[in-house]
Amino acid sequence: MDQSTTAFRIAEATRKGRLEMYANIHRALRMAMQQTLTGLGAMDPADRDDVAKNAAAVTDLLELLAIHLDDENRFVHSALAARRPGSEQQTAAPSSTAFSRFRADF
Repeated sequence: MDQSTTAFRIAEATRKGRLEMYANIHRALRMAMQQTLTGLGAMDPADRDDVAKNAAAVTDLLELLAIHLDDENRFVHSALAARRPGSEQQTAAPSSTAFSRFRADF
């Protein structure tokens, strides 16, 4: 989503009296993922320090994503469900369990 689309969504939500809370945090998460992937792509696999630095960046990214997923499921989706029962099924991350298993294995 480009910046003009994001700005339009925020303006439209504001006009309708709603809070557009997804755009900025998800933009930041995409940026963190992109930066981590760029670091991995530029990494020298023969350089132990570079490998350790990038492995730590991946671990940090996974922790950030896990915190975000937990917060979104606990706060956002539960608030949606309280106001419109069943809506959380449309927005909840179906991969929460799979992500938790992946993170535990990593």
